[in-house]
Amino acid sequence: MLAVIQNIIAAVYTPNILQFANAWGGRTISLGGVLVSYAQLLIVLVSLATYGGLLFFAHRTLLGKRIRAVASNPFLAEITRLQPQDVYVIVIAIASAVVCLPGVLVPFELGLQPYGGVTVLLTATIAMIAGGVGSITGAFVLAVAIAVLQNLSLLVMPGEWSIGVTFFIFVIFMLFRPTGLFAAAR
Repeated sequence: MLAVIQNIIAAVYTPNILQFANAWGGRTISLGGVLVSYAQLLIVLVSLATYGGLLFFAHRTLLGKRIRAVASNPFLAEITRLQPQDVYVIVIAIASAVVCLPGVLVPFELGLQPYGGVTVLLTATIAMIAGGVGSITGAFVLAVAIAVLQNLSLLVMPGEWSIGVTFFIFVIFMLFRPTGLFAAAR
C-alpha cells in the first residue's frame, strides 16, 4: 500500500525533492567546531524533549503505568480489567502523534520527496528492535547511534551504501543480542 500511495503522489505532483523556504534560510551556528543548521538544532531539541516527555509519561502517569502493565502481561491485565484492547488503541494513537514530529521537522532540513519515508521507516524499525522492544531508551540510543554511523560511513563508502551499514548493525544485533541492547525486563 505504501508503494502505491508513494507512486500516486509522485505521478500527481512530482518525484523531485521539494525544498521548503523557511525564515532561517541556510543559517548555521558552530557548536564545538561543528556547523549545525537551525533546522538540525530544532530537530535535536524536539527529539530530546519528546524522549523526556515519553519517559515521564511512561513512568509517572497512571495511563503510562497502565500501558506498561498491559505490555508486561496482557492476560493478567485482562483479568484485572485494565482493558488491553483500549490500551492498544491509545498506544497506536500516541505512536502516530510521535511519528508526526519527525515527519514535519525533517523536511525542513532534507526537503520533501514521495519516496523519502521508506528508508526512515526501516531505520526506525531497526533502531526499535535492536534497542530492545519495549525500551524507550534503547530505541532512542540506537536511533542516534545508527544515524551517526550512517553519516560516518559516508567518509569511506558511497552514499547509496550507507543504509547497508544500518542493516549490518541489525544483523549483528540479531546474531549476538536478539533481545536488543536494552531489552525490557519481563
